[in-house]
Amino acid sequence: MPAPGGRGNLGYMPATVHRPDPAAEPWLASMADALAHPMLVLQADGTVMHANTAARELLERRTPLERDAQGRVRAARPAARRAFAAALQAAADGERRWLTPARDGLGASLAPLAAPAADAPHPVLLALPLPEAPALADFARQHGLNDDETRLVAALMRGERLADVARRLGLGAGALRHRAATLRRKTGQASLLGLVRELARLPPLR
Repeated sequence: MPAPGGRGNLGYMPATVHRPDPAAEPWLASMADALAHPMLVLQADGTVMHANTAARELLERRTPLERDAQGRVRAARPAARRAFAAALQAAADGERRWLTPARDGLGASLAPLAAPAADAPHPVLLALPLPEAPALADFARQHGLNDDETRLVAALMRGERLADVARRLGLGAGALRHRAATLRRKTGQASLLGLVRELARLPPLR
């Protein structure tokens, strides 16, 4: 049986090694901090070489990743640590890997970066899924949505049914129609479905 993320399943793909442009280095860290995706550059043993703001916040929450007693990054859930360590080592050896929650206990993409020398292990770029609706707060402020309207949109973006959202928020049919109409007016959308689709296409910036 192949190891988690091994060549016998979709976790393996020959990698394109990403090489940095030296002229871009002064603003690469700022660019990474503007992304809502948690992103880290790790060594094969989990030592952190760089972490953007979203990743630092994630490590403080200790889920789905955490630091061990030596400060190295590992999966927070013990059951996911073996798959995470195997994928990290494979990426350091030059292979691209994906981890999925159902198979490996957490979701992540790992890609090798340019090695400092021909026979040296690759630093590994580790990217994790977006936090929930990262652009929603800015979108809500821009369009003047109040807290109740923002919660309604967030629930719809999670895939909840409108009737279930209304029940959970304690909204009757009349109040729900009024809130939906207000959302359409404020955002210029013809339907709530169109609003959700527009939000899903927004770039994942903090």
